[in-house]
Amino acid sequence: MDYYQNQNNEMNQNIPQIDPKYRGLSIASMVCGICSLVLCCTGLLSIPTGALGILFALLTRKRGQRMNNMCVAGIWLSCVGLALGIFITVSSIVTVFTDPSYRNLLDQMYQQMYGVDMEEFWQSYL
Repeated sequence: MDYYQNQNNEMNQNIPQIDPKYRGLSIASMVCGICSLVLCCTGLLSIPTGALGILFALLTRKRGQRMNNMCVAGIWLSCVGLALGIFITVSSIVTVFTDPSYRNLLDQMYQQMYGVDMEEFWQSYL
């Protein structure tokens, strides 16, 4: 019986424990990472949640110690969500302003709403 207790204690010492004062930041990092990944299809909403997830995980870091698994997972999820959000946002902007069919659709929409096409509207606005 002592052998198994000693072996379990040795195995538990290798796992980085969460400091109680940083437990909330670890959970927030993981939640922000998950939200960033889920919201990546919206583009802009995943960017701040991904950045917050990375920030919360980095705030739990101490010198000379490994980060716990929850923070590492939060960083990975946040980075993936952040990268996908930036990619989707940039590709949407490029598609809308370079594809002629989208440009015509925007012109029609501005014509219906404001009575002028998109370029005239923005020239009068600026």
